[in-house]
Amino acid sequence: MCAIFGVMTQGPLALQHVHRAMDTMQHRGPDDRGLWSSEDGKVVLAHNRLSIVDLAGGHQPLLSAAHDVVAVVNGEIYGHRQLRASLQQKGYPFQTHSDSEVLLALYLEYGSACLEHLRGEFSFVIWDRRKQQMFAARDRFGVKPLFYYQDQEKFMVASEIKALLAMGAPAEWDVESVYDFDSGILHNDRTFFKNIKQVAPGHFILVTQGHLRTVSYWDLDYLTTQQLEADRRTSADYVEEFRQLFTDAVKVRLEADVPVGCYLSGGLDSCSILGMANSLSARKLEAFTISFDDDLYDEYAMAEEMAALAGSRLHRVDVTQQNLADHFDQAVRHAESLFINPHGVAKYILSSKVREQGIKVVLTGEGADEILAGYPIFRQDMLTTSAAILGQDAVNLKLEQLKQANKTSIGLLLSEESGSELAYIKAMLGYIPAQLAGSIRRFKLYSSFYTPAFSQMLSGRDSIAAFLDGIDVSARLRGRDAVNQSLYLWCKTSFPNYMLSVLGDRMEMAHSIEGRPPFLDHPLAEFCARLPVHQKIHLDREKHLLREAARELIPQRVYDRQKQPFMAPTVSRHSFGALQEFICDTLSSTEAQSLPFYDTKKLLALVTNLPNLPVNVQAGADALLVQVASACSMQKQFGLSL
Repeated sequence: MCAIFGVMTQGPLALQHVHRAMDTMQHRGPDDRGLWSSEDGKVVLAHNRLSIVDLAGGHQPLLSAAHDVVAVVNGEIYGHRQLRASLQQKGYPFQTHSDSEVLLALYLEYGSACLEHLRGEFSFVIWDRRKQQMFAARDRFGVKPLFYYQDQEKFMVASEIKALLAMGAPAEWDVESVYDFDSGILHNDRTFFKNIKQVAPGHFILVTQGHLRTVSYWDLDYLTTQQLEADRRTSADYVEEFRQLFTDAVKVRLEADVPVGCYLSGGLDSCSILGMANSLSARKLEAFTISFDDDLYDEYAMAEEMAALAGSRLHRVDVTQQNLADHFDQAVRHAESLFINPHGVAKYILSSKVREQGIKVVLTGEGADEILAGYPIFRQDMLTTSAAILGQDAVNLKLEQLKQANKTSIGLLLSEESGSELAYIKAMLGYIPAQLAGSIRRFKLYSSFYTPAFSQMLSGRDSIAAFLDGIDVSARLRGRDAVNQSLYLWCKTSFPNYMLSVLGDRMEMAHSIEGRPPFLDHPLAEFCARLPVHQKIHLDREKHLLREAARELIPQRVYDRQKQPFMAPTVSRHSFGALQEFICDTLSSTEAQSLPFYDTKKLLALVTNLPNLPVNVQAGADALLVQVASACSMQKQFGLSL
């Protein structure tokens, strides 16, 4: 895991400027730094290294034997030893044992088609002098970040936005991205910084003589309902194939030249990973879990039971309201993003404790909900599209039970809106996804706190339509089951651009921790994309295949338990607590008064009124308050302006 940077300019570039950019990403690679510059000084690649594979020989940038191709790589390439053996047979002369050098060799052999041979979580930049071309790519799901900026004088690409800002990219709000976020929409190729883009997951970019081209190399491909009906496999067949793929996904992620740990929440996903990892490893993994000072959110008892069953030493990290307030700004700075809950702060604190124990690599549970329909919005979509089969009365009863079991998620991961304003989406897809219907209530709440100027600035924008404009509905959605359509949409917005960022790489790498998510192993994900929905949600229970595949590895209580999304205690849960005090202080600050989006006086009144709001409204109000506080933090720390 590392920080990477590349720049192409019209004139020679002083290397001290590049060092300044790399200094902003020192946390991503504290073990080593390398720079390469072209003879004319117009192209520079740089790398900060976190040593995990080939500790002695993995220095970067990497150069081809002819010194005409240069690469910097972030992440892990699994199965690199087999790839190396194949390339050696073709005569490639390896100089190191690192997985990154394998990627360079693959590029020399296959060009951009090298991506078809890669398995793992990665981002990389390659300068090809032969073509006078920069090639930059990101892994299939977007686990590893990669941002870029281009103007008339230069093109720059980096692992984090702050490096681009250090090199002169302007710090300006992308007002459309802020506005769209209020409808729960985050775009795969945009950020909250105007003109600073991100390479979309499963894409690469080519830059030649100032011309930039974006290419998709991979996408989720769900089977149509007609194709699924032709599948004759039994439930036992599905479970066994899933188990084999899951086992292999965990096994390859245990390969490292440093100790590997595991994040453990007490939920099905992380418990299954720990159980599987310890069944495969001679050395029991150390596990790390958060314990909140709020019983509604605390999962420590479940994590403790799982760790005891697996034989792992469990590190308990207590997180209080005061801790969340104290580390809020630091977490925002590393995320370079708005928050809707302090869970990102909690993950930041957890990762710091992992690093204190000397562990650089952790297995993480992200992705299970995305490949196996774990969130309540997916069960909601299954139910609302099943009235013809179950009967409307039965559907209404089950929907009410779902809402009662997920009160803290209403407005976030569960919708109470019919989405009648989205009739055009029903005409397009055949139903209205709960994640989009829920955005209606969210936007109504958030927009009621807009300043008049911001409201007028974007009054004609339809955020959801703007999002769907980037989706190939005919090729990717039509003919698919509603749940699979919803999974595809989720993986194009919230999952890569919030879950994998705010709750993943950015909080882990803030403390030089490499997160490895087995559920995002692409062979496993592709298998799940071809599953009938009843193998994902079975008898109202989510992630059916994972429960059955991991049943012998987890406690019965974990097997029986329903999904509990990872959330930190909210402002409304602790009136007059340290987090609420922090939010009020932030909203009263001069920074808040200059924030161009929200009326902070009205927001302060909302804090006072929080205890009086219905429970199903409190979740949205809590999210809004945390979001505005994170916007104030971003503006202050990055000097953002319109």
